[in-house]
Amino acid sequence: MQQTREKHFTPHPASVAHARSFVADTLSAWELGDRLDDVRLCVSELATNAIEHATSSAEQDFRVRVAHGEERLRVEVHDQGGGTPTVRHATADDCHGRGLLLVAALADDWGASREGAGTTVWAEFKLGASTAPLVDHTRVAARAATVPVSAGLFASLGVWTWIGADAHGDPLGIVLLVHPPARRHGETDERIEQQMRALADAFGLVEAGKPLTDIGPRVTIHRGARILLRPEGSHFGVQVPAHPRLVRLLTERGELAVAVGLDPLAIGAPPAEVDLYVDRGLPANRLLFGRAQAAASLHAIRTVEPPHAPDVR
Repeated sequence: MQQTREKHFTPHPASVAHARSFVADTLSAWELGDRLDDVRLCVSELATNAIEHATSSAEQDFRVRVAHGEERLRVEVHDQGGGTPTVRHATADDCHGRGLLLVAALADDWGASREGAGTTVWAEFKLGASTAPLVDHTRVAARAATVPVSAGLFASLGVWTWIGADAHGDPLGIVLLVHPPARRHGETDERIEQQMRALADAFGLVEAGKPLTDIGPRVTIHRGARILLRPEGSHFGVQVPAHPRLVRLLTERGELAVAVGLDPLAIGAPPAEVDLYVDRGLPANRLLFGRAQAAASLHAIRTVEPPHAPDVR
């Protein structure tokens, strides 16, 4: 039996977050959490697209509709704008134009159609069984490679930066990537660790105490002092908070340290809480590290801005 929910939103930038929350709450009520990160990111892109293409004279709301059957979840965003949306391949320095490219990459299927005076853009996601909780950490590590590193995962991460020191005592920029605590049905700390180990493996990170490995040209600086970070083989990158001192140090050294935490940490945690997280994680081997080199240039990558970007401590 198919279930549906829909809601109308005003064509205002603040409505993007409201639309995202509406869909997240709907999926939570339906106990469909395994694709939530990807779905939320797609809703953000589709809602933003609807607002940007809304007709200024009509000032009519856009509609978000969610439906699911036994095998698929479908999200539709209908607006009163003209034209048919198409994928545009943005360059790495472009600030816009990646929306439908992300939707095409994340969704299992998507499309657009004209309906009267408006346009409907839809995305579909295959539904799978929830992952069973894993309590054996050795099994979590062994299965890490089976978890895909998606743009949805990047979008869910908390990102912190600060200036530390290398083995010689010289200043070195550090970027910490951590997943927030479980917040949806079927998500567990074990599942989160599984995802973060997959991310660390994609970067080629090692446990603390081992020599800091060179993970290659994984970081770039772009116009507007934007720092982008991406793992090997990924078409997606995460935008790192670009504090002026971090940008200057990265420019001078041509490298920075990347750390991935295996345990959850709340988005926007204050510096003192991050310090405690690091102090506890280091001796327990719950942090994985590597040294990323600054690349002169990269092919176009799809950036995913984290939900919170604290300043360098």
